[in-house]
Amino acid sequence: MVLSVSRLAQPLTEAPAAVTVIDQDMIRASGFTEIADLLRLVPGFNVAYTRGLHPTATYHGLADGFSRRMQVVVDGRPVYDPNFGEVNWSELPVAMEDIDHIEVVRGPNAAAYGANAFLAVINIVTRHASDNPGSFASLSGGENGMGRAVYRYGGAAKDLNYRLTVSSREGNRFGALPDTARATFINLRGDYRVSNTDDLLMQIGYTQGAQGQGFNDTPFFDIPRKSHTEAGFAQLRWHRVQDAQNELSLQYFHSSFRNVDEWPAPGLPAPIFVLPVNLSYSAVRDDIEFQQIVSPLKNVRAVWGIGLRQDRARSPSYYGTTETYSGDSQRLFGHVEWRITPQWLAHGGAMVERHYFTGTGVSPRFALNYLPTPDHSFRIGFTKGLRTPTFTEQKSNQSYRWSGFLLDQRSVPPPGMLRPEEILSREIGYVGEFRNIGVTLDVRLFQDSFKDLIGSTKVPIAPVVELLGDGTAYTYRNLHTVTMSGFEYQVHWRPFTATRVVLSQGLLKLDSSDTETARSGPGDTSSLLVSHSFPAGVDGSFGFYKVGAMTWLGDGDPVARYDRLDLRLAKRFGANRSHNEIALTVQNALRYYSEFRPEYQFDQRAFVTLTLGM
Repeated sequence: MVLSVSRLAQPLTEAPAAVTVIDQDMIRASGFTEIADLLRLVPGFNVAYTRGLHPTATYHGLADGFSRRMQVVVDGRPVYDPNFGEVNWSELPVAMEDIDHIEVVRGPNAAAYGANAFLAVINIVTRHASDNPGSFASLSGGENGMGRAVYRYGGAAKDLNYRLTVSSREGNRFGALPDTARATFINLRGDYRVSNTDDLLMQIGYTQGAQGQGFNDTPFFDIPRKSHTEAGFAQLRWHRVQDAQNELSLQYFHSSFRNVDEWPAPGLPAPIFVLPVNLSYSAVRDDIEFQQIVSPLKNVRAVWGIGLRQDRARSPSYYGTTETYSGDSQRLFGHVEWRITPQWLAHGGAMVERHYFTGTGVSPRFALNYLPTPDHSFRIGFTKGLRTPTFTEQKSNQSYRWSGFLLDQRSVPPPGMLRPEEILSREIGYVGEFRNIGVTLDVRLFQDSFKDLIGSTKVPIAPVVELLGDGTAYTYRNLHTVTMSGFEYQVHWRPFTATRVVLSQGLLKLDSSDTETARSGPGDTSSLLVSHSFPAGVDGSFGFYKVGAMTWLGDGDPVARYDRLDLRLAKRFGANRSHNEIALTVQNALRYYSEFRPEYQFDQRAFVTLTLGM
């Protein structure tokens, strides 16, 4: 059962879009320690790191360093920075051990989640607080300064279940870069049963970290240094289940993010010339949403909702002002599922959203499922999605000044309001479960048409006098049209009770008038995860990942294709074998490969993890 496509609980065979589910067994067998890495198991996804604990991910193409065309949701709370539209993966206050499962909607889902659900939706669902009683600890250590510690305690007081998780991790990824990073977070979740029909979810979290920045051979604007981040959130959700077909929910959350990145750029001996460089920025978001699920007719289910959001962003450097920009948006959404006959299921839905930059936009979806048997489903679907400009894209006005003189004008705002990016997606899908041989197959054929894609371009800024600049600056425009088409599949196979095989592959053709954009997605991606439980509490697994050559946009560069092999061997011990474990993980057992830039080379890394549950 999945919830992420239409906000209605549906079997995979009845969902109006392709969904990959990553469960706890897959998470454990993968050996990954970062949430973004789990997307390597999803057909068509590509993951790279721009720094030590700073991953980026994309579905198919248009890949850059910000993951800015995907919606990531944690327990119903969308997480992305309105400054750049990026997903701050390293700042998520979520431990891998607290995740129940992850639902990945492969394709645009703006009809259910709004403007940032442009290419895909990653819905991270953590476990109910009652699922984690007692104490739990996990310690990891290994090469490249890799260290990770997690402590969790779960308890109950009458109708309240609570869970406290504290985690810290550190390490560096690329030996040639000053990218050593650390991140620490605390998360407190409470699930309170108000009555037989009502419950409350209460959750707060706080994260702080430091990330190595710059380059060893850059003498001025990008020297080696540390940036520091802080992020926090508070969430409250009321949920009422009146009966099997009628539900109500009301959610409010507040989130904030602050990045401090400032240093004196070296030049002539001080105090003749000391230039303070400040790339700091901050963001605040408040969001409230009401949702209702109803069944107005015998064979009809529907969900509708309304939401209000306020975004605030501030960066004196990127925006050229100490002003805090603020924007309000409103959304109204609905989805209807109509079972025409036992074999035919129709879906229709839309999101109407009014954005502070682009005004009112509509993102509709229609899909039709044919189920010749309950275990087999054929699907055809059409959906339109929007992505609205970020504050940086609309307001960027970055410059470096010294003693009243303009040294370099780095960026200028666009001459008018940018239009939202648009995608029209068409797909044919099949989901089949072959119970006699333990195989589940998911196949998707797609064609996505994009227009008004926002990108950066250089423009002249004369007659502005720069002391160090070249008379041009970057600005954002609606630049490109793109067409993506391809084929992908995923196979889950259980040949034996103790063995599991997950095979995924995606093939992509990307056409664009812009050469770099046309290469911004790998032509093929593949992953294979195999796990087996041996006697005496021994578990073994390996993951093999292949990614074709591509070009990362923005600060990225062309990178060659690569193959990666991860290995994991674990031994469970003690009376509570489901929690006590020692494991050895080797990531990239093959030769090094490059990601994001050719010089960003990820070599082999091994680490040991000790897990204790009480």
